[in-house]
Amino acid sequence: MQFRASFACEPVGENTLVTRTMAVQLNPVVRWLIEPILRRTLPANIEAEVERAKAYVEDLGGRT
Repeated sequence: MQFRASFACEPVGENTLVTRTMAVQLNPVVRWLIEPILRRTLPANIEAEVERAKAYVEDLGGRT
């Protein structure tokens, strides 16, 4: 299995647009088992991860 993930941030007015990208390359032998699980669980996990990153960055901004 190969996994890649990244965040890209770009300013939009006074805000920041955050794009989260993930790519998973599964072995065909286990794809039938793993892919449905990832499709069900990843969206909520990604949303929570972005919210944690947002809180972290906002906390850093409050320290300056």
